Amino acid sequence: MEQEQRRYELNGAGSQLQRQLEALPSPSDMADSNRWSQEQNHELFRCFRPTAGFGPTRALPVALYDPVLDTLVELFGAALKGGGDVGSSSSSSGGGGGADGVPLSNADCELASRLCEAMAESFAHEAARMAAFNEVFRGYLCEHIETHHPSRNWKFGPDGGSLLCQVGGPEGTTWLPVYIQEVKTEIGYSGDPYFKGQRRYQLDLTNPQLAAAVEHTVLPALFVELVGPHLRVSALASPADATVVCEPLTPYLHLFNMLRCQPDHMVRVALVLRALKSGIGLLLDACGRLQQPTAAAVPAPAAPAPASASEYSDTAVPRVEVPLRDQALQLPYPLRPGSGYRDVRPIGAGVYHPLYFAVLDGDGGNSSRAVAVKFARMSADALRVHRAWAAAGLAPEVVSTRRLPCGLIMLVMELLAPEDGWVMFYSLPPRRQQQLHGAVVAALARAHAVVVDADRGLCGVHADMRQANVMVRLPPPREDADGGGGGGSGGSGSGAAGRGVAAGGEGGGGGVAAGGGAPGGSGRDAGGGGGAAGGGGGEDAAGGGSGGGSQPQQQQVAQQVRFVDLDWAGLVGHTRLPAFARMRLQGYGCGCAVTQEYDRALWNWEWVFGPM
Repeated sequence: MEQEQRRYELNGAGSQLQRQLEALPSPSDMADSNRWSQEQNHELFRCFRPTAGFGPTRALPVALYDPVLDTLVELFGAALKGGGDVGSSSSSSGGGGGADGVPLSNADCELASRLCEAMAESFAHEAARMAAFNEVFRGYLCEHIETHHPSRNWKFGPDGGSLLCQVGGPEGTTWLPVYIQEVKTEIGYSGDPYFKGQRRYQLDLTNPQLAAAVEHTVLPALFVELVGPHLRVSALASPADATVVCEPLTPYLHLFNMLRCQPDHMVRVALVLRALKSGIGLLLDACGRLQQPTAAAVPAPAAPAPASASEYSDTAVPRVEVPLRDQALQLPYPLRPGSGYRDVRPIGAGVYHPLYFAVLDGDGGNSSRAVAVKFARMSADALRVHRAWAAAGLAPEVVSTRRLPCGLIMLVMELLAPEDGWVMFYSLPPRRQQQLHGAVVAALARAHAVVVDADRGLCGVHADMRQANVMVRLPPPREDADGGGGGGSGGSGSGAAGRGVAAGGEGGGGGVAAGGGAPGGSGRDAGGGGGAAGGGGGEDAAGGGSGGGSQPQQQQVAQQVRFVDLDWAGLVGHTRLPAFARMRLQGYGCGCAVTQEYDRALWNWEWVFGPM
């Protein structure tokens, strides 16, 4: 009953989303920049054009939507890093293999050579270029690229094609796309195939006959654009309703046979084509393992009958229906039901690094516990610094770490919750900050003294020591404190959005506390309510009012400091600011060595001039 109500809300006469879908143009017309650039389409196509999105429209990295997509990002990343020592016969020098260390086969090299020779030619129309591409590629792929679309009984245009998977194995009657291709005769010819392919994918997603099949899958697929002699591969996914997420996995590669003058380029082309074949195989296997839906099935594909130009039109759009989707698909796949995490809630829609509250189920007699989970790129040294500082009580405890195939780190940490008195330093009133400033400086000195690498005697650096990345735990207000009453919970607000995050600018998103992102920070700082009102309680709750309180109270406060967002952290003498880091101090830009003096200088700059 609940599902039927939800389905009616999505597709009823009053459904705004249904009307929006029905108003979308055909795939061919969607390629026109005057159509795809319309603002009402931005939420449905999250693909970095015209922007990377913000707030609720910012998609997760595509690798987090599905384990196969995670592996695909790894595959194509390794392919793009390949090349070098093409003429060497020594396996230790690479031999033209990719970053995965697997050398190219004769079939891989032959495909790259034949495809480059074929695609360098000119073609009278798109159908001719696509036929030439398919003729070379299908023998290597051992799969037939279909121009007839069996799930709709209508044809792709002369510039498109797909590979379909039979859900549930040979006995299945439902077919889902795992590969889509769009072909243009030359660059600049008849619009952008990037949006044309996404719109084709969306038509599969909204096919009423496939609604039951897509309810519990993000429908992972690969998308190839062949524009003249140039090829690009992207990944497709849909985590909600009719939303399409598209993320390029490669740049456009020119299909020219340049073995004599640029052999590394030919190796890279061959490696990308090999990754494409492997990726299609992974998608076919995963799709074949899906359970056949019990809803009305789609007829099995029939051989396409010859058709004249009048028998089909690429501008004809079939009936669409907003599919009912499992809401868990919007979460990173390692946090979905069955993963050991429950009550998962995102913190701050669209924060730079995906960040979540969750309850980690206990095992082996351990009780469940609330945790914060962040997905970020961290070096091995950054993790070492985080663990060492956590062991000293100066960073959130690391519960577990997991390196995903795409390179992201899944960092499960102690939850510094507002109800336990934790609050970000920048959100405190000025007088409270004045009382706690010395405690933070002392805690930083202790952190800098922690030996992280015992063999070399090296300590650590934070590299992003701003007020948004410092959290303090306030003691409960004294009953006799003037102006008490808010407690130390920091004005947490309601729900995950009210709690907010210390997004840490370009560097992070890992601190969990009351209040939103640091005021005046880059556009990547994000969070919810709280703000400067966070901290609750009276001024005296921090440690004794204007008199500063007793020494034991001050010591208690000094011990309750945690440094968060250690994404850029590293070892002294071995750490540099990453590419695209915002210059926060004059002379310290991308690639500059990070020292402990830099940590102190950044903290002092914000103390004098306010949060950045």
